[in-house]
Amino acid sequence: MGFPEDFLDRIKELPEIIGDFFGSLGDRILRIIPEEKRKPALICAGATIFALIVVFIVSLALRPKAQIVETEIPFLAISSDELFIPAEPDFLPGYLFEYEPKPGWTVDDAEPFWANPAQSGSELWLEEMSAAIDKILENVP
Repeated sequence: MGFPEDFLDRIKELPEIIGDFFGSLGDRILRIIPEEKRKPALICAGATIFALIVVFIVSLALRPKAQIVETEIPFLAISSDELFIPAEPDFLPGYLFEYEPKPGWTVDDAEPFWANPAQSGSELWLEEMSAAIDKILENVP
C-alpha cells in the first residue's frame, strides 16, 4: 500500500476515532460525577452557557455606536490648481511671437558670447590643439 491508500483508509476511520475520543471523554466525566449529582451539574452547566450567551448579546446591543465626526478643514495649503494639470483646450492656438524676430545677429548681440582668440592668448590654444592632434595621430596604426 502506498501513501494515498493509507491516507484514504485513515480518513474513513476518522468518525470512529472522534466518536471513541468523545465517548471516552464522556465516560471519564460520568465516572467523576456521582449519579445523584449529574442532573444538577448538567442544569448548572447549561444555565452557565445560556447566561454567557445572554451577557454577550446584551453587551453587543449596549455597545455605543461609532459616531462619525464631521470636521471642517480650515483651508487647503496647496490649491487644486497646483495639484492637477488643467484640461487642454479643444483648439491649439497658433504660435505667437513675443517680439519681432530678427533676420540675424548684430555685433552688439554676439559680443557677450564671443571671445577673440587673438586677444586671449592664441598661442596657448595652438599649443594645446597641436598636442591633442599629435596624441591622436600617435595612436593611429
